[in-house]
Amino acid sequence: MGEKVKVWYDIVQDSYPAQSDIIHIEVIPGQKPDGANLSETEALYKVLTSQLNNKGILIVVKNIDYDTETDKWDIELKEIWGDEIYNLQIDDK
Repeated sequence: MGEKVKVWYDIVQDSYPAQSDIIHIEVIPGQKPDGANLSETEALYKVLTSQLNNKGILIVVKNIDYDTETDKWDIELKEIWGDEIYNLQIDDK
C-alpha cells in the first residue's frame, strides 16, 4: 500500500463494474527528497492507514509533495466515484 505502479491490461469487458486481466505490473521505486526522513511511499502509507482507513472509499493520489520548510508531506487524494478531494498533511517522522 502506498507504492506507485504501472499496470498493463487486456481488453476491458463492458460489464459493470468493468473487468479486465492484468498482463504486467511494475512497481515504481518511491522517491525520497533531500532532507526528508520518509519516502513518498512511506508518507502515503502513513496517510492511508491512519486518516482514511475506515472511510470505505476508493481513492487515487492526485499529488504528493514534500515541503522542506514545514518538514511535512502535502498529499492530495480524490475519490474515484465522486468529486471529493482530500488535502492532507503528514509530519515527516
